[in-house]
Parts: sequence; C-alpha cells; structure tokens
Amino acid sequence: MLIISVIRLFAQNADSSDDQKNGQTDLINSAEDRVILASAVKDYPVTPGDVYKLSYMTASGIHSLEITVQSDYTLNLSVFGSLSALGQTYQELRVDVEKKVQRSYPGSKPSFIIQATGIFQVYLKGEVGRAEYITCWGLSRLSDVVAGRTTAYSSLRDLDVVAEDTTLRTYDLFSASHFGEKQQDPYVRPGDTIIIKRVQRQVRVYGEVFRPGTYQLLEGEGLGELISRYAGGFTGLSDSSRIRIIRIISDDKQSGEAYYLNSSDSLFKDFVLHDLDEVYIPNKKDSLPVVYFEGALELEQEKTATDQARSQKYTYRFVEGQKLASALEELYDSFSPEADLQGAYIIRLEQKEPIPVNIEELIHNYAEEKDITLMPYDRVVIPFRQYYVTVSGAVFKPGHYPYMPNRSYKYYLRLAGGTDPQKNVGEAVTITDLNDVVQSTARVIQPDDTIYAEYNNALYHANQWAVLIGTAVSVTALVLTIIQLSN
Repeated sequence: MLIISVIRLFAQNADSSDDQKNGQTDLINSAEDRVILASAVKDYPVTPGDVYKLSYMTASGIHSLEITVQSDYTLNLSVFGSLSALGQTYQELRVDVEKKVQRSYPGSKPSFIIQATGIFQVYLKGEVGRAEYITCWGLSRLSDVVAGRTTAYSSLRDLDVVAEDTTLRTYDLFSASHFGEKQQDPYVRPGDTIIIKRVQRQVRVYGEVFRPGTYQLLEGEGLGELISRYAGGFTGLSDSSRIRIIRIISDDKQSGEAYYLNSSDSLFKDFVLHDLDEVYIPNKKDSLPVVYFEGALELEQEKTATDQARSQKYTYRFVEGQKLASALEELYDSFSPEADLQGAYIIRLEQKEPIPVNIEELIHNYAEEKDITLMPYDRVVIPFRQYYVTVSGAVFKPGHYPYMPNRSYKYYLRLAGGTDPQKNVGEAVTITDLNDVVQSTARVIQPDDTIYAEYNNALYHANQWAVLIGTAVSVTALVLTIIQLSN
C-alpha cells in the first residue's frame, strides 16, 4: 500500500501543472524507471521517503523488512537498531546495512534494495515567471528545477541555493551546460530555496567567432574572456584587427557609440564591456578590394520567358594580384543567355579608354598573356548581344527593332506604330527569315526576321492611279496649250 501511495503522489505532482511538466523531465518517468536509475548510479543520495527492502536468512528461514527513510534521514532497522543516512548515497547505505546484519547473523546473505524513491519539494523564487514549490526526487538537478521557468532577464551565472540549514551556495549553470562543469549543476535537496537573480551585464558577440551568441558576463570579465572563453575564439577567416564594439546604452541614455580595437592592442583583453554592448568580428574578405561586374547577368531568380532582359550588378572581392579569369570561374553560371561575352570591356579608374576583353575566349580558350590583373574598383561590363527584327512596308514607323524572345509578328507591328489602314487591310504581312525564306505568320519571330506589311488596300491603289492619270492629263493639256499659243 505504501508503494501505491507513493506512485499516486508522484502522479498528482507530475500532472499538477503544465509548467511543472515542462521543467521536470525526471518526474514524468515511471516509478519503476526511477527505482532502476537510483539503483544503478553510484551517487543516488538517500532521500526522505525512500522505501528499501531488507532481506536476510537465518536458521528459521528468509526474513524481509520494509524500511522507509524518515524526514531526519533515520532508518528503523527493527532488531538491528536504527541508523542515520544523512549525507549518504544509496550504495554507501547498502554497504553499512548489510555489514550490520552480517555482524548479527553471519552467513545470512543480506540484501538491501530500493523499492521506491522518495519525493520532496524545493522553493523557487526571484527572476522567474512565478515563485512556486517544485516537486523533485533524489536525482533532480538544479537545471531540472530551473528549466522552463526563467524569463528573458534571468541570470544563470550566479544562482543562489539556500539549504534547509541556511547554508548558502552559488552555482553557474552556464558553465555546467557549456563547459561541462558538473559541480555547477548539483542535485537539489529537501528544503532547498533556489533564488534566480536578474542579469546585470549581457552582451552579444557575432561575426567570425566559433560560438556567436548572447552571453552574460560575470564581474571582472572583459572582452578577451568573452571571445576566448565564451565565443570559442576567432575563426580562421576573422579579421581581429578591426573588432567593432557598438555601445547601445551609456549612462542610461541611448548612445550608439562605436569603438574599434585590434586584438593585439594592450586594451583588448581587459576592455570593459557594458550591458547590451554588441561585439562584431569582421571577415577578412570584408576588407578586400572590390571590382564590379555589371550588365548581362542573372543573379536573382530565374527569368521567365516573358521577362525582359535587364542589367544587374555584382560586387566581387578579390585578393591582390588576382586575375580576371579566376573571378569569371565563380560567375560562369550567372551570365545571361543574351550576354555579348566577346564584346565585354573594363572601365578602370583614371584611364580614359575602356579595356576590351573577350570573356568567351578567357573561359574557353585560356591564354595567360590575354588575362588581365584586377585593380580596385574596376567595372567589368558585359553588354547584351543585341538582335534586331526589321519591320517595313505599310506601317507608320518602319525600321529595325530590338529582338525579344517568344514574340509574334504583331508585337513588332505595334513597335512600328501599327499598320496604316489606308494602305494595309487586316494586318496582312509577309515574313522572311535571315535567308529570305518566307515563313508562316503563326511562327514565333526569330532574330533578323523581316516583317513586311503589304500594300493591299484597293482604294489606296485606285487613288494612286487616279493621281497619276490626273497628273498626266494636266501635263498633256498644258503641253497642248503651249503649242496653240506658239502657233
């Protein structure tokens, strides 16, 4: 009955609130699991409420005794007297009890096992969502009690644990979780009061460090300790000569003040950081010189068939002495299908004339003597390869128009102002390709096609003949008049 009562009590406490469930994973294990775990580990502390079973043999048979640990850690061993287990682990207590029985009954083969684990409460207060009693068992650690109950301002670096006898100890859960300092995450004990303080100094470090993040610093810890101990040190790409510190708050006023330090400076290690400071470690590439690639590039999402080609710009960082061909390798997949790679050129500072460069040849038929050394702020311009479609005949604005993929002849007629209705009826056209072969009007227009709007309006032709005939009659009449006057 005692075991059943203990199990029920565990169930009531484990289900008492969602907050407790979130914070105490140990308590949602079954009673059987807790017994197995307590029996297996070397440091399970004897806990009030533990139930043990003592078995031994005598001449009259096998005897069993159920023993419960009292609130003062006393165990009543019946005919073997009492025993205090204060400060003992289960393994230590088992050895003492079995020796005690063995002295009274040599050869009795005593056995001392755990039948149920005790539970107890600790009190949590301070910078938490709410002050409350938390139900624990012998293997509940400080981190189990705290988990899920802190706020954004809770400090995990200096938690106070006040024992039942008023002894005060301070622990650092950050060191326990990040550096494996197990002693900083102890088992809690019956009657403990856990006090979580408010964080006093918290800073953010990001950029080229191994463990970027937000860290709470203890008194006396400076910039050097933040980077080496907490952030794990500089990465291989870090530029530690340009560390930037942004001070958000200064003297209770918004500041935004920035400091720049070199890790070799004497001030670096002990530089005092303030609450909410932000420390940025730049990448070495950030300080490299740049060149710009611009023009027929596709750097964003893939274009659809109806998108118009548009110029784009890409900033490329390079190392001193780097050649153009090596940069082109990284951009190879970014050139637009409409790019005129043969007609590319470089615009260089303080140089009046552009430098022509055949990118297609550099990529596909490389020759070192044709490669070009990059200079800071060079502009590598890749123009669009321009195709044209010719529109002529009975349109308002005949001429050559830029080719656009996947367009019908009507698109180009509109560019040419449309057909002249006095000369053309029904947009009748003749389409010929580059080789003067007539093509269907249903065909998608190709580069160098010619669209001829026919002069098919009968009234237009009649008017043209009428003008010609009228002119001829007028000229004839004039000639006859001149002849008559001369006679």
